[in-house]
Amino acid sequence: MGGHLIRAMGMPYFPFNDYRKNRDQLPTSVTLLDCIDKRMLEAFSAKLNFTYEFSSPPDNQFGISTASGNWTGLVGAIQRNIADITTMIAPSPGRNQIFDHMRGYAVDPMAIVSPKPQLLSYYLLIFRPFSKEVWLFLVLSIAVCGVVMWCLEKVSSLFKTTPRKDLSTAFLYSWSVILQEPSDKTPPNTSGQMLFGWWLVVCIVITTGYTSSLVAHLTVQSRTKPVDSWDDLPKLTNWKWGLEESLFRAAPLLYFKSSKDPTMMHIYKYLESISVEDGMKRILKGRYSLLLQTSRISMIIASYYTDDFGRTPYYIGKKGQPVTSDFGWGIRKGAPYRNVLQNLMNRFLDNGITNYWYDAVSISRVRQNRREATPEQQIWRQEDIVQQQLNLQEEGPKSLEIKHMMGVFFSLFLGFLMSFLTFLGENLFKNYSR
Repeated sequence: MGGHLIRAMGMPYFPFNDYRKNRDQLPTSVTLLDCIDKRMLEAFSAKLNFTYEFSSPPDNQFGISTASGNWTGLVGAIQRNIADITTMIAPSPGRNQIFDHMRGYAVDPMAIVSPKPQLLSYYLLIFRPFSKEVWLFLVLSIAVCGVVMWCLEKVSSLFKTTPRKDLSTAFLYSWSVILQEPSDKTPPNTSGQMLFGWWLVVCIVITTGYTSSLVAHLTVQSRTKPVDSWDDLPKLTNWKWGLEESLFRAAPLLYFKSSKDPTMMHIYKYLESISVEDGMKRILKGRYSLLLQTSRISMIIASYYTDDFGRTPYYIGKKGQPVTSDFGWGIRKGAPYRNVLQNLMNRFLDNGITNYWYDAVSISRVRQNRREATPEQQIWRQEDIVQQQLNLQEEGPKSLEIKHMMGVFFSLFLGFLMSFLTFLGENLFKNYSR
């Protein structure tokens, strides 16, 4: 290219692009730091024999369309012929009318960052071995078994003289079997004995399943369900989420705004604009998620929110959501070197060079950030973060404590209360009858 000067412009979005502003020069003057775009520009300039100058957009935006048809940010720089190339930008139908898009990186999905699953309370531990549906069917089965047994004995007494239980005794009889303390007196009629036999088999299976499941829950404490996918967000109660404020003027917001998917429409309806720092603080308080590109949030958490043992109170969902078709560069329409640059980009991407740079600059930057972090930036050493780590640790083998058995005592107190209310009801009924 004979030493041709290419005017490049970009927004800082590590690991794809990053720079430091030159305070003593023009507001748009910057110095590129180690990132994928810098390595690409240096490789391309050495191969194709061109020079480049890099600057930032005056308004610090990726680019959105205004009512007049003009664009802001990086897209506006191409439109007004201020720049020849914009790095790290996502395509859209509107943007593609201003520049030609060149695919430069693998798709970087949007991730959901939430509090790491917490240990569940011990107070309901004795009820967790069964789901709500199983408990409901168990209570109904006890009631139905008692009623059926009482009915069978009542009908049998019409044909022959046999002692029969009253309804309350029949309920207690079926309840004693599930507690593995059945009465010595079996039903006098054959039909009742057959029902008792089948109920005994059912109770053996239920009690065995409950005992084994309870042991498992005591051995490994259960945790809250993690927020893994975008479908999980609308299902959460009293939960909020936010998008990084810089992305509110970029392609991710356009994706949420134009999506017809019910889940994405719900997310967009309650979407908040928030900075990364404030978002990470709200996550620690609970019931909040931050939406951010996987590469960027992974670097931030590893740099400032992970201790020396690799522990962090933050959880990145496993199922990311691509909000753009791809990331790459935007180039001025009609530029004669477009095809040459695109071919080089494709070769770097297909041969794994771009992915290698991605890992290399990320690891290098995390180490640099942790080494140069000030005491205020060493968030992993702050007291609330340390306490979060302690709360997330698994407890080793230990004796059962009062917290493990609290559900049993709560059940006992509930039984006392019900007995007392029944006692009052009996006395009130007798006094009223007189």
